[in-house]
Amino acid sequence: MLDFDDPWWLIAVIVLIGCWVVGVLVPVRMAAAPLQPLRQYADLAEDVVEEPPPPAAKPGLGLPVLAFLASLVMSAISLRKRIQEPEGGNRWVWMAAAQGAGCFWAFILIVWVLKVSGSGG
Repeated sequence: MLDFDDPWWLIAVIVLIGCWVVGVLVPVRMAAAPLQPLRQYADLAEDVVEEPPPPAAKPGLGLPVLAFLASLVMSAISLRKRIQEPEGGNRWVWMAAAQGAGCFWAFILIVWVLKVSGSGG
């Protein structure tokens, strides 16, 4: 499973880890954005009158779309490598399944970002 003789396997593992990190990073950033104004209000002194903090920035679609496309491409490559390997290529089956789950999660993140930002239906 950890045989990195095939350069595609190393690329697939790196992309998989990157997509899963994005899958954790995006929800954390989306949850932290609404808490920022509350933190700024808590830091204000009671006698100091300042302007209210600016509204939180809308989440971007860049990372979820990039993770979706990378997972989709690596799923296709994993399935192709599974068919081409003479000894069965069981590691590519697991990689295709993991990339497919990452692709599904990235799609959920895209829908979630669109819903939160008000851009989607």
